[in-house]
Amino acid sequence: MQLQIASVPTGTIAASFLGLIAAAIVWLTLAGTPPFGSERAALIALVVVGFGMCIASGLGSAAGTPPPTGPISMIAGAAGLLSVVVLLAVVAGWTAVLDPLAGVIYGKAPAEVADKVGVVTVGALIAVAWFLATLRQVGVLSSTAG
Repeated sequence: MQLQIASVPTGTIAASFLGLIAAAIVWLTLAGTPPFGSERAALIALVVVGFGMCIASGLGSAAGTPPPTGPISMIAGAAGLLSVVVLLAVVAGWTAVLDPLAGVIYGKAPAEVADKVGVVTVGALIAVAWFLATLRQVGVLSSTAG
């Protein structure tokens, strides 16, 4: 079975490109040089890029096509919603959400690393959502025997 690149939906390619931008934001933030000047700005940009990925994944779909409703799509959607929860937790300082995440990722108090914890967590959620959405989209592609 061979996948032909011409059969990959435009939205999958666009979302993957945005995913590379998201990965760069996470990488630069973890390297200590967050884009846009701060870890908080990087977190907000990361959430915006994640939602852009969701929008882009629909590019090239036929008009009137209903949105996907399978279990993979629901898990990917939940990852997107959790991204917003993490953003809100960081901005509002919700320690009930941040304490466990900071302890697992850095072993420090969340106040010291809250923005970076948000970037790491949202980056991981975007990666999960991208992976699942891409599996769903590629899984329905036609293939040829090779």
